[in-house]
Amino acid sequence: MVNACLETLSELVAEDRKIVVLGSDAMNIRERFSPVNKRQYIEMGIAESNLIAAAAGMAACGIIPYVYAVSPFLVYRANEFIRDDVCLQKRNVKIIGYSAGMDYCTSGPTHHATEDIAMLRVLPDLTILSPGSVKEVREIIKNAAYMEGPVYIRLNRESNREIHPGEYQFEIGKAQLMREGNDLTVVTTGSITYDVLQAAEQAQKRNIEVRVLHMDTIKPLDTKTILKAAEETGKIITVEEHSIIGGLGSAVAEILAETNINARLVRMGLNDTFATGYGNHDEIKSMNGLAVEDILRKMLE
Repeated sequence: MVNACLETLSELVAEDRKIVVLGSDAMNIRERFSPVNKRQYIEMGIAESNLIAAAAGMAACGIIPYVYAVSPFLVYRANEFIRDDVCLQKRNVKIIGYSAGMDYCTSGPTHHATEDIAMLRVLPDLTILSPGSVKEVREIIKNAAYMEGPVYIRLNRESNREIHPGEYQFEIGKAQLMREGNDLTVVTTGSITYDVLQAAEQAQKRNIEVRVLHMDTIKPLDTKTILKAAEETGKIITVEEHSIIGGLGSAVAEILAETNINARLVRMGLNDTFATGYGNHDEIKSMNGLAVEDILRKMLE
């Protein structure tokens, strides 16, 4: 996903001189730009708060800044600046946080971004996008440039597993229907959607038809599609590589709580805990109850 992101950014700066990329300890970006476009990349060093403040200032002058940094350091360290300099002022800043969820799997909880949705979803006027594949990364990065106002894009570092066999069309605030099914619905986001689809295929072999809704937009959330699925299937599981407190599961729970639809909701994610263990990405998900077999087991229950 990161390679697709950087390739798309290099294309954008070549097309539009108003687009500037600001990085935090990410010198590998500059190598992807042509000699003409290198001035549209600024390396800010390990200074995330200053990174956001500078981007907000540029946006006030009509520039379209993309901020590119490791998600936990960017969101947690610079949260006040994202709130006050970007969202409060409604600045046209595009914030890319890479290594979402437990993607920095060998570095432990300090490098995990498992609370970022919760911390940012509450901020007014902030659009939150969460691509689940390379095709989505390319389209979301391109479209973000011409969305008015602040945008946060959370993406995985190395996941290149594709969830769209055909064309992908991005539409802000619109859920992606990945599978039809009337026995239950799974609402998910990010790269773990691939694992959900694998689990749904195995559930089908047990005569359970699972509807899978992939949320490439977390805010604004596609309320209409979620309520339709709740009414038609009566059972919803949310799956996220994030805390279930304040994340996608909480957002779906809020929607259901304000209606009279009688649907059962189960949330899968980190339940008031930090992630445990070290290993590759799949191993970390398994250690924390988010492997394909864990998702399948919850579907069967």
